[in-house]
Amino acid sequence: MVLLWGFPGDFKSTVSAPDRGLSEKKQKTIMLRTLLMKTGLPVVMLFLFSFILGGCASQQGRLLKKQQQDVLKSYQQQVVNTIDDPERARELIRIGENLYLQIRNDTKILLKMTEELKDLNGAYDTTREELETAFHALNTHRRNMRNKILAARNEALPLTTPEEWQALMSRRGTLLEFIQQNPGIL
Repeated sequence: MVLLWGFPGDFKSTVSAPDRGLSEKKQKTIMLRTLLMKTGLPVVMLFLFSFILGGCASQQGRLLKKQQQDVLKSYQQQVVNTIDDPERARELIRIGENLYLQIRNDTKILLKMTEELKDLNGAYDTTREELETAFHALNTHRRNMRNKILAARNEALPLTTPEEWQALMSRRGTLLEFIQQNPGIL
């Protein structure tokens, strides 16, 4: 069994008695690992790992932001291609952008409320009333989100003909699927 204590240069203090039969290559590997562990390599590796991970995370953030912009542009293009009247098209685009921003903000709040509920549920001393209050607040927020979506629909419906509405709704499935596969898009 290898022990990771003792002075790194003192190989005998690094290897316990039962392991003295190890090959020389294995002993050198153990000595090198011990030396690296004691000289702070883990700190350097952790720094490099976090730097790389941070770069990947910022790249992921940029990718999501680009995807958000692409989704909005795609929606705008679909409206412009479907609606003949430029004034009605602009109004539908405005409704869609406002709804997107509202839902995006509400989703962030909803996620925060869900985390708070999870923390409350995990706390031993949380009372039933506290949990019921948190559940009620969460459900109220969800209902408000639903009402905003319905209000936007009711505002958009008179701006379209039945054929235009059907054409816009035909794309809805692919948009919802994209959002479900990329929840960070919101």
